[in-house]
Amino acid sequence: MALPIQLLKLMGLSLLSAIVLELLQWLIVFRKPAFRQFKDRLAFNLRKLESIRGGAGGKLASKTPKERKQERLENTLKMETSRQFQSFSLWTKGLSAVGMFMTYRIASKWLDGQVMAKLPFEPQWFFRKVTHKGLPGSDFTDASMTIMFTICTACIKANLGQALQLGPNRAMQKMMMVNQKQMWNSSQNSAKAVLGTS
Repeated sequence: MALPIQLLKLMGLSLLSAIVLELLQWLIVFRKPAFRQFKDRLAFNLRKLESIRGGAGGKLASKTPKERKQERLENTLKMETSRQFQSFSLWTKGLSAVGMFMTYRIASKWLDGQVMAKLPFEPQWFFRKVTHKGLPGSDFTDASMTIMFTICTACIKANLGQALQLGPNRAMQKMMMVNQKQMWNSSQNSAKAVLGTS
């Protein structure tokens, strides 16, 4: 099946907006000395945590004062880096949301009401508002600009961000997610201890 010219326009617009957004994120957030210092500090903290874990020989059943001190230091480092990462993440996500909204508005002015693609299935009733938005008729296998823009943007932005690697890499993002989960679990455990529930 040949791609209609409207879909190619939409894919081009999604690619262009993803490139511009990556460039803006680099200009506004990732090239700043504060972010570079954060990345260097994070790498230093990771090395420091690894040396602490390596020196302690893992988790032991009875904790000595030295091990408790190491655990406090580890938690402090995790909380500091997580807080800083969240502030940088807020900037990039906000910039991304504004850029995607503006691109969607431009695309909807150009391509609203046109069939972008034909779906090989009829979507469930709760997806029809997105897949058939702004299209005349009742053929629900027609795909609207909204669904195709969402798919194109998600695929292109993820792959472009991974290819360019201007911002935080996957290892850094994964570590921050693990830290946030650990902080959440420890706060739940301390709340349970305070409330006396198990």
